[in-house]
Amino acid sequence: MIKQKRIVTLNDYIALFSKTFHNFCSKNILELGYEINHDTLTLTDYSGLMTKPLVYQLTPSTTVKTAVHEIAEGLEEFYPTIYRTETKSFSASEVKDLLNNHTPEEIEAMENEVEEIPYYTFFRVINDANEIHAFPHFGSDKVHVFKFFTPVMNFVDFLYTDIEKAGIMFSEKAHRIK
Repeated sequence: MIKQKRIVTLNDYIALFSKTFHNFCSKNILELGYEINHDTLTLTDYSGLMTKPLVYQLTPSTTVKTAVHEIAEGLEEFYPTIYRTETKSFSASEVKDLLNNHTPEEIEAMENEVEEIPYYTFFRVINDANEIHAFPHFGSDKVHVFKFFTPVMNFVDFLYTDIEKAGIMFSEKAHRIK
């Protein structure tokens, strides 16, 4: 782990930031490229999930760890998510209550509705270990780690190109290890 010493110049800060940020980008699920011009970081996503580059100001008064954390939080909205589908079903007592305000045809239509519920949002790939890290959208706020039985990059490719195939591959080829 890199400890930040008291940094006097912007050049020293940029050197330390670059090393830390390069490591962050190498493990990120997004295909990130970046350019640092004086005190400005321009971040580009080559996977196509971000529509335009993001720009951040770098200041030595902010620790490198804090700066990278703030950038990571800004990227969360672009991380790919797989969904699980759920069809509604009503118990007999629920149907009885619904009949007060709806026709049987409307209730049947409601039962056939398919709802997509966020399942996992992926944010980090550890290619050497064939692992992927994800935030679950149910019951826990801890990061889940999955090991793949096939190359994890095949799954990542599907996340960008065919989310349904990615979901199938995830359920068939991934095993939660943490």
